[in-house]
Amino acid sequence: MLFDHSQSQISYTLTEFNERVEYAIRHFPRRVKLAYVYNPSTLVISARTTKLLNAAGINAQAFAHAGEALEFLKSRESWSRQA
Repeated sequence: MLFDHSQSQISYTLTEFNERVEYAIRHFPRRVKLAYVYNPSTLVISARTTKLLNAAGINAQAFAHAGEALEFLKSRESWSRQA
């Protein structure tokens, strides 16, 4: 699954952020790879999201470029690197 947040601006609170991550942890199947593209202003939140999802057993990774994210999704990698 690919989320492209490269043009996004964060406008939610820390509580709302935690709710979104918790929702993903509860509902995303562990067998699904999750890649998302961040922009420089969302790097910190992307790194935090990656850490929380990986800790919950979701193979998630943040990328600066869509091409890298697509390569990750197409690969057979089952490990997660830190953003």
